[in-house]
Amino acid sequence: MDVSASNPLKVLYSSPDPVLDIGKPGTFDDNGVVPVSVVRLSDQSLLLYYNGFELCRGIPYRILTGLARSDDGGKTFSKISRSPIMDRSDKELYFRCGNHVLVENGIFKSWYIAGSDWCDLDGKRAPVYNMHYSESVDGIEWAEAGTPSLTIDPAREHGFSRPSVMRTQSGDFEMFYSIRSLSRGYIFGYATSDDGIVWNRRDGELQFIRSASEKDTDTQCYPAIVSVGGQRYMFYNGDNYGERGLSIAIEEA
Repeated sequence: MDVSASNPLKVLYSSPDPVLDIGKPGTFDDNGVVPVSVVRLSDQSLLLYYNGFELCRGIPYRILTGLARSDDGGKTFSKISRSPIMDRSDKELYFRCGNHVLVENGIFKSWYIAGSDWCDLDGKRAPVYNMHYSESVDGIEWAEAGTPSLTIDPAREHGFSRPSVMRTQSGDFEMFYSIRSLSRGYIFGYATSDDGIVWNRRDGELQFIRSASEKDTDTQCYPAIVSVGGQRYMFYNGDNYGERGLSIAIEEA
C-alpha cells in the first residue's frame, strides 16, 4: 500500500492482489513469504528481500532469504530464483533471514538473523539466533556465513528480529530492532556503530510510549524507520505480529 507522506495514516492505494505469493510445494517458501527489505535500483526497478518459511519434521520450521524484482515501481514482483539466495550453511543452519540491506559505494550491505539452535520456552520450542553482517557485490551472491554483529543475552533473550539500519548525520550507523525476550513478546531495541559491524547496544535509551489502542500491549516488533521532511516515523507490528493491523509511531525530540 501507499500512504501519504504528509499524513501516514491516510492510505492512498492498497493492492487488490498479492504482489508476491508462496512457492510451489517443496520449495523453501511454500509456507509463507514475509517482506523484509527493499532496495531501489531506479524509479521503476526494485529488489525485494523476503523471508521464506518452510515447515519441517525434526524442527518446527526453517526461514531462509529469497529475492524478487519489480520493474513497475513495486506493484508486482517476480522471484529471482525458486531457491533461496541465502541458503542454509554449516554455520547458519536453520535461519538466514530478516535482512535489512543498504547499498553504499556499489556494495550491498546486509544485517540479518542467523542461527542453528532451538531452546525450550515454557514447554514449546523457540528459535535461537543472533544478528550477523555480510556484504555482496551484486546483492544476489552472499558468503555462506556472516560476521556476528549483535549477540543475545541467553539469560534474558533468545533472538532478535529484522533490523532497520541507517546512517546518522555524523556518518555513523544506528539500528532499530526488536528483541525476543524469554519472559514476554518482542520489545524494541536500539544500537549504534562506527563501522556497521561492531555494535553498541543502547536499548535503554529508546523510549517508546504505547498507544491506547491496545494493539501493542504485549509485543512491539519489526520496526521500519522512515524520514520525511526532517520528521521520522516508525512503522511496526503489535501483538501477535500485527494481527490487528500495521502501527505507526512518530519521533519526538
